[in-house]
Amino acid sequence: MALGKLESEGIRNFLIDKFLPLTHATAYIEGYRLQLDAPDVLKAKAIIDSIKE
Repeated sequence: MALGKLESEGIRNFLIDKFLPLTHATAYIEGYRLQLDAPDVLKAKAIIDSIKE
């Protein structure tokens, strides 16, 4: 969800652990990591925080 929202706000980002569920015997693992450019960190954090609310 965060990945798509950040993309729609013009922030390039990459899902670091996208293959993690394939390497473990579970259907859902919380705590995926996103990688993005350093200048976008504060804006991305604000966007992600607004999703949580």
